Amino acid sequence: MRPASFRKPRPGRLAVLFVLLLAAGVQAQTLPSDAELLAALKPGLPGLEEVYALRDQGESQEALQRLTRYLREHSAGRYYFRWKELDRLFDDYTSRYPRLRKEHLDLARDHMTTYPADTEWILPFRNLHGREVTAYELRHLARQNKSRDMALAYYYEKEPRYLRYWLEQVEDLNRAFAAGAYDRAGNGIYENLRGGMRVQNWLFAHHLYLAAEEYDDRAQLLLIRTLLHHGFMLEKGTKKYRSGNHHTKGLAALFELATVFSDFRAADEWRMQAIAGLARHMQQEINPDGFQFERSVHYHIGDIDNYFRVCQLARLNRIELPEEFTARFRMMFTALAQLARPDRRLPVLQDDTDSAYAENNDISIPMSAGTLLFGDPLFRYFAGNEIPAELYWLTRPEQHARIHELTGLQPDYPSLALEQSGYYILRSGWEADDLQMVISAGLSRIKPDHQHGDMLGVVAWANGHEILPNYQVSYNTPEYPFWKNSWVKNVALVDSVAQGQDWVPNEGGSGFGKWGRLPQPAVQEWRTAQGFDYFRATHNGYDTLGIRYFREVLFIKDGFWIIRDHFSNAAAHTWQQLWQGRYRQVNNRTVVAEFADGSGLEIIQLASPPDAILLGKHRDKGSVLFQKRAAGEYTFTTLLHPFASGSSRLDPPAGPATLQVDGWRITRQENNDLLLSGERAEGSFLLPHRDFIVLPASAPDRAAGTTPESRRTMREASSAESEQTLRATARANLDFARRQYTAMLAAVDGAGRNPRTISPAGTPGLVPAGDWTSGFFPGALWLLFASSQDRRWRAAAEKQTALLENEQFDRSTHDLGFKLYCSYGQGLHLTGNEEYRKILLQGARTLAGRFNPRVGCIRSWDHNRDRWQFPVIIDNLMNLELLFWAARTSGDSSFYRIAMTHAETTLKNHFRENFSTWHVVNYDTTTGTVISRETHQGHADSSTWSRGEAWALYGCTMIYRESGDARFLRQAENIADFILSHPRLPEDGVPFWDFDAPGIPDEERDASAGAILCSALYELSTHTRDGARYRQAAGRLLASLSSPAFRAEEGENAFFLLKHSVGHKPAGKEIDVPLIYADYYFIEANLRLLALIAGNGAGAERGTGANAATVGENHPLLLDLSALQSAKTRLAAGDKTLKPALKKLIREADKMLKAPPLSVMDKTSFPPGGDKHDYMSLAPYWWPDPQKPDGLPWIRRDGEINPEVERYDKIPLRTADERVNTLAFAWFFTGREKYARQAARLLRAWFLDAATRMNPHLEYAQFIPGQNVGRGVGIIEGRSFFRIADAARLLAGSSSWTLKDQQALEEWLERYHRWLLQSDTGRKEAAAQNNHGTWYDVQAAFLALYLGDEPAARRILDEFAERRIARQIEPDGRQPRELVRTRALSYSAMNLEAFFAAALLGDRIGLDLWHYATRDGRSIRKALDFLLPYLAGEKEWGYRQITAIEGSVEELTALLRFAAAKYKDPRYLEAANRLPGGVRPASRINLLSPPLP
Repeated sequence: MRPASFRKPRPGRLAVLFVLLLAAGVQAQTLPSDAELLAALKPGLPGLEEVYALRDQGESQEALQRLTRYLREHSAGRYYFRWKELDRLFDDYTSRYPRLRKEHLDLARDHMTTYPADTEWILPFRNLHGREVTAYELRHLARQNKSRDMALAYYYEKEPRYLRYWLEQVEDLNRAFAAGAYDRAGNGIYENLRGGMRVQNWLFAHHLYLAAEEYDDRAQLLLIRTLLHHGFMLEKGTKKYRSGNHHTKGLAALFELATVFSDFRAADEWRMQAIAGLARHMQQEINPDGFQFERSVHYHIGDIDNYFRVCQLARLNRIELPEEFTARFRMMFTALAQLARPDRRLPVLQDDTDSAYAENNDISIPMSAGTLLFGDPLFRYFAGNEIPAELYWLTRPEQHARIHELTGLQPDYPSLALEQSGYYILRSGWEADDLQMVISAGLSRIKPDHQHGDMLGVVAWANGHEILPNYQVSYNTPEYPFWKNSWVKNVALVDSVAQGQDWVPNEGGSGFGKWGRLPQPAVQEWRTAQGFDYFRATHNGYDTLGIRYFREVLFIKDGFWIIRDHFSNAAAHTWQQLWQGRYRQVNNRTVVAEFADGSGLEIIQLASPPDAILLGKHRDKGSVLFQKRAAGEYTFTTLLHPFASGSSRLDPPAGPATLQVDGWRITRQENNDLLLSGERAEGSFLLPHRDFIVLPASAPDRAAGTTPESRRTMREASSAESEQTLRATARANLDFARRQYTAMLAAVDGAGRNPRTISPAGTPGLVPAGDWTSGFFPGALWLLFASSQDRRWRAAAEKQTALLENEQFDRSTHDLGFKLYCSYGQGLHLTGNEEYRKILLQGARTLAGRFNPRVGCIRSWDHNRDRWQFPVIIDNLMNLELLFWAARTSGDSSFYRIAMTHAETTLKNHFRENFSTWHVVNYDTTTGTVISRETHQGHADSSTWSRGEAWALYGCTMIYRESGDARFLRQAENIADFILSHPRLPEDGVPFWDFDAPGIPDEERDASAGAILCSALYELSTHTRDGARYRQAAGRLLASLSSPAFRAEEGENAFFLLKHSVGHKPAGKEIDVPLIYADYYFIEANLRLLALIAGNGAGAERGTGANAATVGENHPLLLDLSALQSAKTRLAAGDKTLKPALKKLIREADKMLKAPPLSVMDKTSFPPGGDKHDYMSLAPYWWPDPQKPDGLPWIRRDGEINPEVERYDKIPLRTADERVNTLAFAWFFTGREKYARQAARLLRAWFLDAATRMNPHLEYAQFIPGQNVGRGVGIIEGRSFFRIADAARLLAGSSSWTLKDQQALEEWLERYHRWLLQSDTGRKEAAAQNNHGTWYDVQAAFLALYLGDEPAARRILDEFAERRIARQIEPDGRQPRELVRTRALSYSAMNLEAFFAAALLGDRIGLDLWHYATRDGRSIRKALDFLLPYLAGEKEWGYRQITAIEGSVEELTALLRFAAAKYKDPRYLEAANRLPGGVRPASRINLLSPPLP
């Protein structure tokens, strides 16, 4: 056979240009040249000495030949199969799978006769048959799946044309890339999935052809260049996390390239990026129950393929993967086993696409993979008896024996729930004739694209058959939307409205379409017992029709199901119940489906007979639809009775009073309730015709979703929305707000005013800046910007906010807080605009000018002076937030005193004994006494105006947040209790406009009061022990406000969000209309809920609306923010004890303003890698050996610091750390931008600026001359990174440190974190058993939390107690691994500091390490108590300490103050006072840690 030849380049082809950055390796612009390929090799690899020498001598061709041979030899052991064994492997393959020969040859020939080797890679073009190539076909061409078949065909037929064709097509794609002649959009040729699959297919072909003589050096070099080029494309494409299988495929392929081509510089970075990315996918996309987040069996198995490849190659090449990754991967196989039918297959769930219209999924291939990896007999039970052909070339022969050696173990899983994935499995056993049902009650939070219209739908198995099937789908058919929707599901419908709505086609992109709207489920009860299972849930799919819907499933494990579909609506509708299968009608209640073996399913309507029974057919599939037209409440009560043979059928007559079912009796009672009874331990089940099933009293209480306190009525259940549902509701509300307000902005464009309510013409009614409501619309726009980061909303908010600038000088109103703080305050927090700060401070001064010290309040209105001397309304509490902010920002304590005096006066005079409030209190300006208590907008002086009560709740909650004064928290709780227990509060929580209005229940509701209450309750829930109750009440309100009863239809309501508010009924104004402040607090409530669900308890804080959305995410983790805020508030209130500390802090910060930025570029030496951007430090206790002429290798003198350390990066990093922290604290306490500006300058120099930034690793930290180039112990110097990171978060809100800066810093930290976890250096430090290991865990957990990966942090901290505390601390508190050091007290204290830091991080995730103790008493507190007398100077230290104690008195004081707070033990405060030298009033620690009492 002659050598493979290549097609000559076409005339005019672009020359191949390749830009090389040696420090980073080959780049992605195009294929590498000869010199660039050689330069991209790692230095110093054994076996490449000749290649290096020839390269350096300029003999590149010879060097490339040697490199090709080297790679051919070394890749033999790196890939899945060994190409040197190909003769034996191929013979074995052909003998095992003889039928595949024809399939491989047919596929190879099909490809070669459909596309020329020099094909096109962008539409439009025609194939060799003259047909226009479709987008679907181009996507599959790009995947190059058939290159595998061509490679196998080469060996089947010994025909080189397959090889030549393939090589020409490879070269053709390279040509297209160089010319830019390839698709980059919907059919992107280098998109992660298609690029990743192509890499995997070409790697297979490449290794298969290595055994072929025709595959010469030139051909191999083409593939090496091409695959490396693909590697850089995948590195770029997968760098940013994207959910879904496309990204995982790209990462898996990148890992394969990194493993096969580990000789190149880029490989290590590829490997770390791939592992970190896949670990993140595993953590975020494989639910804790083990099932993949897209909820499809097909995509679950697809991800198994990606992860299997990585695990397999990692095992073959001894690459360590994170333990959690492997453990979660194993759970993926377990989840398949838990979902499996008795026949070892899975039902069809969502977008399963392996075989169109099939009714099951074969899982033998993935379970074979699980068996090979884990050797689990459970997985073996589902695997085939031979290695599947799909796994043959991914495994080694020595693994194949496991399939034969291992005996499968039948599962014994009972009924169970995969709750996070939303699948509920009801089963009676694992034999062929046992029963199984799967209920679908989930919706992917991240990506519901593959979800079908089958919410609360079921699939069922009995007697060896799928009796209620789902069907697989095909993307490449026009019928796809139909098969993805409800008409081929086992669901309930209303008025023939399918669940999937707003179809989004994507024929030119991914190929599959998706539903724009799907119902959101809420599981309300799930119980399983020995003899029965019970499930109940609802979804919101028909909320727009005002219909409440619930489904109940009762499974009697003796042999049948009862399914009940409840509907409720006052109007008449057609209620429908749909079942899949080939049925025939028996009577007006019953249908039956029969299989060839005589088994089948009876479906019997036990309640009133339906109006119609309609049999349907789609392709060869059948269905039955039960219909009932009715108004009010209606329930289908349906018996699903599978039978093994005709003799076991029930064949009931129409409408029997009693029905015998497998030893059970169903009896109709006089009131039409049904009683299911039998001689069973579970007792009897009552099926009320208008209510939920009453379970036996002995039924176990195992509930999912919300735990029912007792059996709920339909109305009660519908109001008790789960927060999972509410999260989707909140997101939908925000999406709706963005659409509605887009139209609003168009309507008000150019008017120079802001909307308040609807005009008589039905358009937005606009008001000038002087109106008290003028700030709410700009504020709402800022909230939408905070929630979306879409700059369009920022631009709109800035434009509408600017209209209010002159209001800062308006002395005629108390409403400056509403007008300015909701608008400019939001903008300041989100942008740091210094002009906004000035306007707000002037506004605060103007507002303070209305304060009367004799009255003790800020005057409200200036009108009606003949009626009131000095009116103060309850609403005025809301404006105090502006004054609290001004006190913190300016340091002017007068703002704080005015705010608190007004608040205390209101607390004294505005509330009745039952905690209701008067609207207006009129004061005597001479004596300050109360003249009268009245109303102005309420029904009567003695009544409770609802919005006033809402202002009171919101205001008192906010005052407690700002002041910490517990009186206002107690008052807020009392107000909330008054509202929530009020007998005239409607069931949905939205109050009437006045609680005492005479015409209730025919009075108007006030959605504005409801929105304010909702937002206030969410914040209150974060401050109080009774938070769960208030949060539940807020959820009920939010659900009500989000319903069609109160939320407007899109495009209506003059583009406001909420309907049905009341402004001033006594004056006949704004009655039952939209109001802008209702919208504002409604948006804020949604943001607060989302923050709370995300785990940010403080997220309910208003401060600014942005805080409501993101607070907690931007808080420091190890700094005590509450202490900082307390100190700031005390300074604003004039606390003289803290002023010395503040003055000293400012003096130190001022000295740093002119300090030049420090960076790793300042050192005079180059690190071993030759890149000055690498951090480099000297091991501190190592010195030249005086016995050696050159001093090498250096020797250790423990505890003696070599002054040479100052020549490297350690001291500059510490200095940068100190300066950034000092400047950040100065900014925090003063608000002076100059400090933030300098801190940002220092941060950018060390971390962000391309010319000076540090590379994110510590490979060369603590090197020892003559011994090594760096050590894992140097990672402890990375403690500065988390101190700096915390300080950066204090800069939030400054104009100098932007959101973009913070994101760039976090990207740097993420890369460092990845290196920390994945590098050999990091792993060595993690294994350390002393303070180095402790601080490693603190760094790793801190960075995980800082970067938003709480599960990763939790894993580290969960293990911390046993791994660090139990092993490093003795029962008496000694730390023996630190006591052997020459500075034993210093190291013991430093390790104790790490224990404290870990415990503080534990607090962030609700993990208490402070009180962890082993049985023999090892604990953090014991370690502290052991050191306490020595630190305080009360005892003489009995171990070595050759220097003074490292660390300042301030650091020790901080530890002891934290200990006093955590352990409630005054001894620690006393010890802090006795520390040698003591803490002076000017010590910074007085600002940063809990103050001494």
